[in-house]
Amino acid sequence: GFTPPRMLLGFHVKSKSWLPPGGKVKPTESFDTALHREVLEEAGMYVRIYGGESLSDGNDRHFRDEHSEQCCTPIFVDKHRSPAGPYHLALCYIAKPEEAHRPEPFFHHNEEFTAMRWMRLDEINALFAIKPSVRRYCQIAMAAVVQIEDLQHAKRQQSGYVAAVLEADRVNDE
Repeated sequence: GFTPPRMLLGFHVKSKSWLPPGGKVKPTESFDTALHREVLEEAGMYVRIYGGESLSDGNDRHFRDEHSEQCCTPIFVDKHRSPAGPYHLALCYIAKPEEAHRPEPFFHHNEEFTAMRWMRLDEINALFAIKPSVRRYCQIAMAAVVQIEDLQHAKRQQSGYVAAVLEADRVNDE
């Protein structure tokens, strides 16, 4: 039968709430590289960013220069005030487990997360220990998955999706 899509969430120690894998983008990283690194560090899982990797094939010199880089498009971006700087950007991406590597999380209890598990939208909506903004991220991500997947493919789908959130701090408001 039909298997509803699932999202991977972890119980975060510091915030005492359920969060998707994700984290800060290092100054030398692309968003794509940061997403792969964060999901691997936090969930022990290799993923494929939904919609493919960066749109750039490296041969678009007429479009790029040494100061630019093409990245996958997030499904949405949330801008909000942050204690770390004037603004904080959360970029939400959808990714799928790489079946050839490790399709299930290889999670070890660590200083950042005490649990990691796949959840359906009804389970996410029933959580008490989740920030309203994170619940909304998950709802938007699940809606995007349902829109993108055709029903025939979704019926065969056995793995879940990862909604990864990358963070960029100190964004000027000018």
